[in-house]
Amino acid sequence: MPGFWAWRKSVPDYFWVPGTWVRPPQSGLLWTPPYWSQVDGGYAYHAGYWASEVGFYGGINYGFGYTGSGYEGGHWKDDSFTYNQAVNNLGSLDGASVYDQAVAVEENASHISYNGGARGTAARPTEQQETLANGQHIGPTPEQQKQFELAAMDRSLYSKLNNGEPGVAATQRAGILTGLGVARRSTPSKQTAR
Repeated sequence: MPGFWAWRKSVPDYFWVPGTWVRPPQSGLLWTPPYWSQVDGGYAYHAGYWASEVGFYGGINYGFGYTGSGYEGGHWKDDSFTYNQAVNNLGSLDGASVYDQAVAVEENASHISYNGGARGTAARPTEQQETLANGQHIGPTPEQQKQFELAAMDRSLYSKLNNGEPGVAATQRAGILTGLGVARRSTPSKQTAR
């Protein structure tokens, strides 16, 4: 699950939800990340979901296999998920669970994190992606919800306090924002949907 900016009305401010590794709710499902879109001078949040294929997520380049359309970081092979080691840091994962397929990287890729408006991405969903978004799918797992709730409680992840550059980029496990396995942000991330 790639990291994303969420909004907390009671603060009011955007906060960073670090990316993390999570298990799908069942074999064969893939995660469509959440995204923001510009609508009538404001912004709308589109929640992520699990489905048999990756749907539309605003054309946002999240990295790690999410290049703006679909997912190139891995695929299901029977009841096992195999990872593309060209876009994932897999450590010591065994050879049967990985493959190596190059992914085209756009040198001047946009780091815009919302869809629409004068400066947002201009991607549009295909008919198939619209059908998927409006069809039956599964929302975030309890693990993902735990990551979201923990991030909402961590004041250091709020945009007004970190100037849009949160210190935690991703975690190895949901619900743990400190210690081993926490990836620190190394590049500017000022991509809020403000």
